[in-house]
Amino acid sequence: MKTRSIASTTQKFFVITAFTAAAWSCSKKNEEALNQAPVAEAGPSQTITLPANQLVLQGNGWDVDGDVATFAWSQVSGPNNAHFDNAADPTTPVTGLVQGNYLFRLSVTDNKGATGVDTVTMRVLPAPAPAYPSVTLTPVLERQISILGYTDLSTSSSPENIVAAWTSGGEDFKSRSALRFDMSSIPAGATVRSAVLYLYSAPTPNNGNLADANYGWNNAFSILRITAPWSATGANWSNQPATTTVNRTVVPHTSLSRLTIDANVTALVSDMLQSGNYGFFLKLEDETPLRSRLFASSAHANASLRPKLVIEYQ
Repeated sequence: MKTRSIASTTQKFFVITAFTAAAWSCSKKNEEALNQAPVAEAGPSQTITLPANQLVLQGNGWDVDGDVATFAWSQVSGPNNAHFDNAADPTTPVTGLVQGNYLFRLSVTDNKGATGVDTVTMRVLPAPAPAYPSVTLTPVLERQISILGYTDLSTSSSPENIVAAWTSGGEDFKSRSALRFDMSSIPAGATVRSAVLYLYSAPTPNNGNLADANYGWNNAFSILRITAPWSATGANWSNQPATTTVNRTVVPHTSLSRLTIDANVTALVSDMLQSGNYGFFLKLEDETPLRSRLFASSAHANASLRPKLVIEYQ
């Protein structure tokens, strides 16, 4: 009887031990299942402009049912490998940034091993272009050089810069324009970075078909450099300013009735500063009627439509 009693007691002991281990394992699993992952907050997106090449990540994290054990920053993508001063600190400087977009990840792990993550984008813009001095000039000389049949109609008082080939009363009409700008404000030896000639279509044309400032097939025109002195009274059809086609600017054909021209004349202006500034000459590429490009002149009533030359230099 005693032996059986011992065996029975031993059996009960092992049953109790097995039950206790199973209960502990189940409790542990329930505890893990109930644990909520911590919340990661990677902070606001930021934008910096070179030469600035560092910023501060402003992360945070918390755990509603426990404690935050660790923070860990990592880089997901970017144009190069950025450097974290302390990747384990939620608020850490990042250095060595270059132009482009970066994506950083903040991982927050709690005291029970659960992890929450969040990402933040950082943008690095290129350094701004250096500011160079510029001048905006208006013509000091302007002349419409025109002929109708055998009659010279050249004038300096037209409200339009007339670049055209037309007919009137059975006679051919041709017109070209000369403009000169005073560039004496540009220092000697300066390098021209850019030069743009702005021409504005005449809003209510006095020439051509009286409706469209731009008209006709192949109404492209050239902007040439004038190579010799001329005057606002002396230039006419039989005494036109001398020009060169070197570095000319060709303004292409347009089918639009009106169009603002912003012609790149950088090479022409550079040549003028080196070889003498005598101005620009505007002439159709094809002077077969009927074609026109009509622009507001310095005599136009609307000052905002008058021609101007913008030069940037260094």
